[in-house]
Amino acid sequence: MLNEITPLIKDLQNPDLLIDSYLVLTPPEIAKKTETGTNYLQKMQRLIDLNPHLSGGYQKVVTELMILAGLKSVEESVAIRPADYFNRAMLALQEMDYEGMIGSLVQAKNLLDAERKQADAAVRKETELVYTKVLTNLAGAYIKTGRPAEALETAELIKNAELNTLLNSNSTSSRTVREIQASLATDEAIIYYLSPGSLDDTGYFNFLVTKNNVEATFFDFTKIVADLFTENPSITSYVESKLAKKELRRPNNTERPAFSANYMAQPGDARIFFETYRTYLEAAKEDRPFLKAGEFARLSANIWYVLFPNLNFLRDIKKSQSYLPVS
Repeated sequence: MLNEITPLIKDLQNPDLLIDSYLVLTPPEIAKKTETGTNYLQKMQRLIDLNPHLSGGYQKVVTELMILAGLKSVEESVAIRPADYFNRAMLALQEMDYEGMIGSLVQAKNLLDAERKQADAAVRKETELVYTKVLTNLAGAYIKTGRPAEALETAELIKNAELNTLLNSNSTSSRTVREIQASLATDEAIIYYLSPGSLDDTGYFNFLVTKNNVEATFFDFTKIVADLFTENPSITSYVESKLAKKELRRPNNTERPAFSANYMAQPGDARIFFETYRTYLEAAKEDRPFLKAGEFARLSANIWYVLFPNLNFLRDIKKSQSYLPVS
């Protein structure tokens, strides 16, 4: 069995499957005191660091294996890692304790900042997802606790991290709220949209920045997207199959449950939503069997009367700029 798993690992990308595979392979290697066992343990710890949702189910086991292998002392095993702080913040979120989230997320951010400051481009790219998750939740917690200026500065850090990854840079500079406001005249405003796309592509942070004020909201259009998947599953499946064919990949499953308070949009759902709208606008002959009477009007209403007005919450400002960071 072990011989069958080992060659398959290099093709696995799902972190849950990867860590399960390493857990099967590692104990025999530790018993033989091989370098392979050490490598497996280090890879498991890295998976946990980069995917905080693994921490609760795997960190204790991995730590015990590291102690057994002599890679960690008992004292070192109690050291708190960024994933631990992130998970504490998620527990606070379950209780809607947004103030309680902030302290844990700031601690996670500080630890990740220290690691990324000394890291090369490969490590910065590797940690981008967990870093963006920490910053995105921190910005959201600031908005929920009525601290829009701090939320905006955190959004600047998200943009900075993403641009660094794209440009293979390690810049730590980002604009402060005062610097942004200093660039504005009294009759100017900046509308700042930030999509935490690596975390949730059906939501946006929206900031309205004027010379003397900052407002912030989070607009979630998950229900609009969810309704399309549940009310017209044939078109969403068809659109996803077209996207997959164009991108030379297998289509993803587009079956979704009915919307509820616990509904979670899947990566790519918002893209299918807007691609569906585009299909209605520019329907080819082969598209027509999948189009549904009345659907175009409903999609248009959601986009023009629900989505856009919530994004554009500019009031009586004479001049404005749209500030669109990388998402």
